[in-house]
Amino acid sequence: MDQGHFARVLAGIAQTLITEYGIADVLYSLCDEVVTLLPVTGAGVMLTGGDQRLVFAASSDAAVAEVEALQEQLDEGPCHTAFHEGAPVLSSDLAIDTRFPTFAPHATAAGVRTAHAFPVQVHDRRIGALSLYAEGVVDLDDEERGAAATLASSAAAFVLNHRALNEAVLLAEQLQRALDSRVIIEQAKGKLGEQLSCTPPEAFEVLRRHSRNNGQRLADVSARVVDGTLLLQFGPHAE
Repeated sequence: MDQGHFARVLAGIAQTLITEYGIADVLYSLCDEVVTLLPVTGAGVMLTGGDQRLVFAASSDAAVAEVEALQEQLDEGPCHTAFHEGAPVLSSDLAIDTRFPTFAPHATAAGVRTAHAFPVQVHDRRIGALSLYAEGVVDLDDEERGAAATLASSAAAFVLNHRALNEAVLLAEQLQRALDSRVIIEQAKGKLGEQLSCTPPEAFEVLRRHSRNNGQRLADVSARVVDGTLLLQFGPHAE
């Protein structure tokens, strides 16, 4: 195995950790690199969906995509075993491998003889599996197995980092919207206080009552008060 190439692939994955590349882009690129680095003809990645079932995520080509989809459909294959057991699953010859009675015949019929899988995980966080395929019988040596395991772990680190970043951005956006709403509500309270000669708590009650009675967001009502498109009244019969 070309160690220089391996180092460049890892460096590329590390670079994505601080960029805005999408998960699909990085995983498809990873599959392409795996094929150039290891003695296999195809590679694919499956990740857990919202229901914790493995679903197809990326592949090096259309043929591999079909085999990955087959594992997803059958809920059987090296990917599933590697994911559930948290350890590599090596199958150098599916034609004689009895562990996958349903998947193996379909895979060999599709021209796949070798199917290895490595869990996509970082420590105890397991989120999928990396598959390696070949048309012939292919045994990986220790160095190649180590490289595959490292690439699978790197993929996990990227995906988890990407998810955490998205969650952080979403939280920041939600907090900013809350702050923006608070500002506009305070502005509306001040304007109503001047217009209706009422106290801030009374102005807030006017805003809240109109919001509740008309099924509108408090921030939206406040914005209309501030820009002058909504005039409210103060009193027990005010809408």
